[in-house]
Amino acid sequence: MALSTRTLDDFGEKIGGARKDMWRDRLMTLDDLGSLSLEEAVAFVAKDLIWPVPDYAALAADGIDPMALALRKIVRDRMPVTPCVVEKASQPSDPKQIYAYFIKATSLVRDTLEQCRTVDDVKGATSAILTALGWYEKAGWKDPEIRATLFTIMPRRHYPFELSQTDHTKANRMVADGFPSSKVEPWLKGVRIAADGRGAFMAVKSGVILVSGKPDHDSVVAHLKEVHSTAAEAKKDKPKSPPMYRERIDKIDRSGLEDYRNGVPITPEAFTEQFGFRGVEFGEWLPDGERQLVLDHAYDALRDMAVALDIPDRLLSLGGRLALAFGSRGNGRPAHYEPTRIVINLSKMTGAGALAHEVGHALDHLLGEAGFEGVTKGDVHSLSGWYSWSKSRASSLGGLGADAAQAWDEVMTTLRSRRRTRDEQVAHFDTRLELMNAQLDEQEKHLADFKARGGGRLDSKFEGKMLAWLSEQKFRIARLTKIRTEFIARPEVPGDVGESSYMAEANALCGSSGEYWKRPTEMFARAFECVVFDAIAAKGGRSDYLVQGVEMDRYAGPRWKGNPYPTGDERVAINEAFRKAIALTMPVLERLAEAEPTTPSPH
Repeated sequence: MALSTRTLDDFGEKIGGARKDMWRDRLMTLDDLGSLSLEEAVAFVAKDLIWPVPDYAALAADGIDPMALALRKIVRDRMPVTPCVVEKASQPSDPKQIYAYFIKATSLVRDTLEQCRTVDDVKGATSAILTALGWYEKAGWKDPEIRATLFTIMPRRHYPFELSQTDHTKANRMVADGFPSSKVEPWLKGVRIAADGRGAFMAVKSGVILVSGKPDHDSVVAHLKEVHSTAAEAKKDKPKSPPMYRERIDKIDRSGLEDYRNGVPITPEAFTEQFGFRGVEFGEWLPDGERQLVLDHAYDALRDMAVALDIPDRLLSLGGRLALAFGSRGNGRPAHYEPTRIVINLSKMTGAGALAHEVGHALDHLLGEAGFEGVTKGDVHSLSGWYSWSKSRASSLGGLGADAAQAWDEVMTTLRSRRRTRDEQVAHFDTRLELMNAQLDEQEKHLADFKARGGGRLDSKFEGKMLAWLSEQKFRIARLTKIRTEFIARPEVPGDVGESSYMAEANALCGSSGEYWKRPTEMFARAFECVVFDAIAAKGGRSDYLVQGVEMDRYAGPRWKGNPYPTGDERVAINEAFRKAIALTMPVLERLAEAEPTTPSPH
């Protein structure tokens, strides 16, 4: 074996591999839970690792009744992705036990249904599952362990494995549409074509008539195909907004700031001494020259960040809990933070400019963990709430001290809301009044048409209900008009608190289906980038490896779907809120730096 010629190897503690690789070729079991920390359980215990999506077409080819497979699919789809919150009376003292119950319940439903080859087999699944749980031998629903186990898979407090007549009807439609084959034409998915009883044919989807009055089945299909093609062409021709990814930069610009290294490459020993990171890891295929380059850039960037935040360099490693990885754990992403391993990953030079964002995630996580008080509900403990917004964060962060907890609560409030100016408040009143008057006009016309057609003879109660609604609407309009008038007459009264522009832009970026841009932890990390960027810019400096691409005007204009970063007065207020919170949290940061680091369990 050839000797290694590396001049710069990993240093510090070994970070370890990604836990999810453990289940690449096998199912997650209860035995796995013992080797996971609580945070790893939160991150990895999920339906897909316990019960991967079956190959329904292959199972049908093996002779299983397609109707039985359709019912099995309905149950699996209805099972929650992660554990549901257990009622307070049944919550175990060890939060990890909730994940044990979830694995047990999901595995039991999986194993029971995998034995079902016919519809009758599936019908008997509920009884088989309850029997396996000991329902009939013990006290049934009164048994605390049975209750807690079932609650983890009951998002609506109904058994997800109990099938109704509606489920059977849905399964029939799935099979009629070609299930489990995946070759159904897109314009026919979920569509039912039938005679309308008047000599013609129609197409219905989700209770909505798509087309009617066609002479035969083929005419309906031809119409649906044409509509689908037209919509596809229109979508293709519609101009797309540029992707909202951080632009890759060919040259790292760092200027107007101190040369901490005096042009000399930094050594692993000096890097560790300066910041105290738990470990630093390089990708196997990252050459020595690039290893030194990214280490130098990271050193400069981190020192720039400490100056920008006015904190000691060693506090950036959050008490030696945080690790760094360059080009070794990216999985195709330029940068990301792993809360389970407490490591920031930067993918070679494509991660340039993302360091502040990822430090923001680490700060959010580790300070939230240090200050957490309360009962865990599955999210990563954090300042922001991670993926879930809440009215107040202060009650969950008591370990930081009352003032710091309140300050971080104010940060999150400032991210998502702001007080309207008086002009904005008047405009808000006018928009609401315009909508309410339009609704009134529409319903008055609707009532007039109803009466003209003699509808009262068919539905004598409808006219009375409509008249009552119209009267209430007129009252609501009069009341809001009075509030508007009184507000204008009192210039000392401030506007109401409404959604911030930052949150509105995040919603626009998410569209109707996504959530990434408006997740609390993502809004927190992007705002944190701005705090760092603006502080460095105020000193006349620039540090591209640390943060870049967050200027206020970068995403202005109609070509962008939305602006991912706060702007204007909101940005100023957010920066001030962050600075206040960081200053009040300094005792906690110093306590973390002095305490013995707690690292993730070894792989």
